[in-house]
This record gives sequence, structure tokens and C-alpha cells, in this order.
Amino acid sequence: VAYLLKVLELDSEFDSLHWFHSIKDRYETEKIELEEQTLKIKKGDEKLKQTLVLTEKRIETYQQEFELLFFNLSSARIFFKRYSEVIDTKPEAEAPVN
Repeated sequence: VAYLLKVLELDSEFDSLHWFHSIKDRYETEKIELEEQTLKIKKGDEKLKQTLVLTEKRIETYQQEFELLFFNLSSARIFFKRYSEVIDTKPEAEAPVN
């Protein structure tokens, strides 16, 4: 993904989507709604409690996965940024002649 963003020069467009930020907000909203549901359930409703615990684990797992994806993509984008800066700053005299 980082390579394609760099080759197609879509880095700024991708950043303008605020994709990772919106996903983080979505899961935070889901966690808040889940906490509200947890407070509303009755003490004897064990099936609903189990469902809510599983839902909470699912949300936490997805949050961790997207956080790792964010770090991975950020690292790759830094790599391609560094690589392109090296190529762009090379003097013309060192460029190979065909």
C-alpha cells in the first residue's frame, strides 16, 4: 500500500481521508455503547453478559489489529520517503547515461 501511494503520488490524498482516525473513533464509540449496555443489563441475564464480553474482546482485537496496521504502514511510508529523498537529491552527473 505504501509503495502504491508513493508511486501514484497519493500520499496527501490518503492522509486527507483520516482513515485510521475514523476507525479509531468508530471503535471507541462502539466501546462506549457496549459499556452503556453492560450497565443496563440485569444481574440474572448470563447469556447477554457473555455476549457483551465476547463483543468487547472482538472490539479490542480489532483495535489492536488496526493499530498494528497503522504502525506498519507508517513505517513503510517512512522507508519510501527516505528512499525517494535519496534519489531526488542525487546530482545529475552521477546519473547513469543510456
